[in-house]
Amino acid sequence: MTSKFPMDSLRRRLWLAPVLAALAALALGAPSAAQDRADQTDDGWDYSETGGVHLASVAYDEGRAIGVRCSRGALEVLLLGLALPPPQRVDTVMLDVAVDDHDGQQTWLTIPGQPALFSARPAYLARRLRDAAVISLQIEDQTPRLKLPLPSDGASVDRVLSACGQPLADSRDDLPEIGPRPDDAANSIWKRLPNLSATAADARYDFIVVSCVVAPDHRLTACRPEVQQPSGRAGASAARAFESGRLNPDAAVPEGRLLVALLTPDRR
Repeated sequence: MTSKFPMDSLRRRLWLAPVLAALAALALGAPSAAQDRADQTDDGWDYSETGGVHLASVAYDEGRAIGVRCSRGALEVLLLGLALPPPQRVDTVMLDVAVDDHDGQQTWLTIPGQPALFSARPAYLARRLRDAAVISLQIEDQTPRLKLPLPSDGASVDRVLSACGQPLADSRDDLPEIGPRPDDAANSIWKRLPNLSATAADARYDFIVVSCVVAPDHRLTACRPEVQQPSGRAGASAARAFESGRLNPDAAVPEGRLLVALLTPDRR
C-alpha cells in the first residue's frame, strides 16, 4: 500500500534545514557552524552535537554525503548529492543496495524541495552502515552503480542510535524487504485492507512508514512504525491497524519477508 501527500513547505524546510546545512558544509569541506561538540577521527564517521541534534556523517566528492541524524527522538538516514528529478510529493523510490554482503531492494523516500533521499528504515540501515566497509547502490534502472567507501570505525553511528533510543542490534535486520507496490498494484496484494480509521482520525502527521513481518496464513505481524513526520501517536496506531489486514494469496508475498508501506493523509 502506498500513498502520497505534499507536506506543508514551511514545516518541511524547518524540519530539514539544520541537517541539510550540516551535510552540505561537510560535502564542501567546510566546518559546520555553531557546533556544541564535534569529533573527527582519521577513519571514523564525523560526529557533531548541535542543540541536542546528533549527527554522524561522511562526505565524498561531487557533493555526496551520508548522514545519520537524531533530532527530538526521531532517527533519519540521509543520502545527499544524487541527481534525481524533483519530486512533486512525498514518494518512494526503490534502490538496489549492497552493504558489504547484504544485498537487496530498499525503500527510500523523496520529499519535495529537498536534495536528499531518506531511508524508510533508518535504524536498520544505520546498523548496517556502522559495520560495513562499502555501500553500493543503484536507483531503480539508473546506471552506473554508485560505490562509496565507509569509515571503519562506526562508534559515532552507535552514539546517534543510542541518542534516539534505538537498539544496536535487531534480529529483524536479517529479513529481506518487500517495498511499496506501484499505485496500480497497491490494492491487489490485499484480501482484506487494514482498518486505518483510527489513523485517519489523526490528521497530525504528514507521512508514516510501517513495516510488518509476513506471517503464515497471509497475516501480518510485529508491525511497527519506522518513520513518522512529525512524531506522535499516529505511527503506533497505523502499525496496529496493519495487523488487521490480510494479504491476497494470489499476490504470492513470501512468508518471513518484511512488508514496507508508506501512508500519507490523502491516500491510505
